[in-house]
Amino acid sequence: MTDDELKRLLDGHAAEIRQHFEAATRALATENRQQFEAMSVENRQQFQAIWGRYGQQFEAMSVETRQQFQEMSGRFGQQFEAMSVENRQQFQEMSGRFGQQFEAMSAENRQQFAAAAEEGRHLFDTTAEELRHEIQLVAESVTGTREMLARDTAETREEMRRGFAETQAMIKFSHAELDRRIRDLEEARRTVE
Repeated sequence: MTDDELKRLLDGHAAEIRQHFEAATRALATENRQQFEAMSVENRQQFQAIWGRYGQQFEAMSVETRQQFQEMSGRFGQQFEAMSVENRQQFQEMSGRFGQQFEAMSAENRQQFAAAAEEGRHLFDTTAEELRHEIQLVAESVTGTREMLARDTAETREEMRRGFAETQAMIKFSHAELDRRIRDLEEARRTVE
């Protein structure tokens, strides 16, 4: 058997299996639907039977529970209202006391803050004045140092000019002396020749 023949055979079997599977799935779905509908009808009938037996009892209990709840609500409502009035009065008293205490503390805090601010301002002014004085001293010191450096620089330049002039004079003198000695040696050599 060739590969193509095997493939056709397998495709044919797959199509057949698919058809059987789809048919079985439809039959199973139909059967499940019928069973579910039958159970649903049966459950409704059972619920109606239970409601027929106990429905009147539930209704009577519901009416009785509503009445009890309304009675309790009335009693608790009066108690809550009385407690609410009492709580409001206590809250207003406490609010008045705390308000007075807070106002007193607030005034004291404002005074302390103003005193601290004044002290801080005075300390800042004092520190600023000390810094100005120290800056002035530094500026005077810098000015004095500049003047001293200017004088030292002028003196050093003058000394260097004199030293250069003396060195140039000595070089000229030495050069002239060497020139004279070379001429004397050249003349002596000519004379010797």
